[in-house]
Amino acid sequence: MKSLFYKNNRGQLIVEYVLLLSIAAVVSAIVVSKLASRDPDSPGAIVSGWSKVVQSIGTDVVDDCLKPSCPN
Repeated sequence: MKSLFYKNNRGQLIVEYVLLLSIAAVVSAIVVSKLASRDPDSPGAIVSGWSKVVQSIGTDVVDDCLKPSCPN
């Protein structure tokens, strides 16, 4: 009798595991699509943050400080 009860619980455990795994996959896909979206109208947080980093590197304030009237 115990082995029959164990097999029923084992099947339920597998079903619950698969459901939790699929829910985790869906949630992670949604999070990734929002964070790394490359849509020009609404870029994701990672893409817009990286764009800010690239723009700040590209401003190249060193050239401005080579002039005699350097603000520093």
